[in-house]
Amino acid sequence: MGSQKLDNFQRIVYVQKVLKGTALLVNAVAGSGKSTTMVSKAYRFIKIGMKPENILLTTFSNKSAKDLKDKFRNTFGKKVKGTPMTTTLHSFGIEILKTFFNIKTPIILTEWKAMLVIRDICDNMKLFQDKDTGKYWAKKEQNAFVRQVYESLDYLKSNMIIVDIADISTGKVKINDYKDKAQWFTSELFAQIVVQYENIKRERGFYDYNDLIFRVFYELARRPKVLEAVRKQYKVCIVDEAQDLDASQWALIVLI
Repeated sequence: MGSQKLDNFQRIVYVQKVLKGTALLVNAVAGSGKSTTMVSKAYRFIKIGMKPENILLTTFSNKSAKDLKDKFRNTFGKKVKGTPMTTTLHSFGIEILKTFFNIKTPIILTEWKAMLVIRDICDNMKLFQDKDTGKYWAKKEQNAFVRQVYESLDYLKSNMIIVDIADISTGKVKINDYKDKAQWFTSELFAQIVVQYENIKRERGFYDYNDLIFRVFYELARRPKVLEAVRKQYKVCIVDEAQDLDASQWALIVLI
């Protein structure tokens, strides 16, 4: 175990077998040694014959990913050549696009830039101009509307409520059975904005943060050979703070 000593509970996790297609769930409070347990479990897989690069270790922030990688190196660096793929799920999505879809530099839209694209769409549709008076909405009202569109689409994608928007040339957005706010989500106006937004991103090679999970999931799901290559590369996934994952993040992990 190198210089890292585990307590009795951590050792139970360390030695627990994890069969293919199954998951091991560990409940632990803050400060109980979760990161130590995670890197130790990764080492356990390596010890029984798995290569470090075949292990995916995901966490919630770039800083946390760096800390986990450093902990693994400091604890097991003398025994193991290389480290597991330690990253956030969004950065993992970028890695999949680069490695398996040959997209060298995905252009990632920040929230602010994504809302600028939506604003331009709304402007072109003349949504901010009153039909009767010709007067434009106040900036505050415009900003509120743009944010509503952005957050609504974000909610639908992260919760896997909206169906894959691959064939958006049809001008339709399919939404799974959903009652709350259904009038807005299924409205023709919302669908028109979303279709234009998705078309612009694809035409210009843009990805927003949700695409790094939601779109990557569907791209892999429709390409069995690529999915199989990803599965061969990443045989084990160790997830930090799993209780905070949304539906799309869980879907991607389960898929691979």
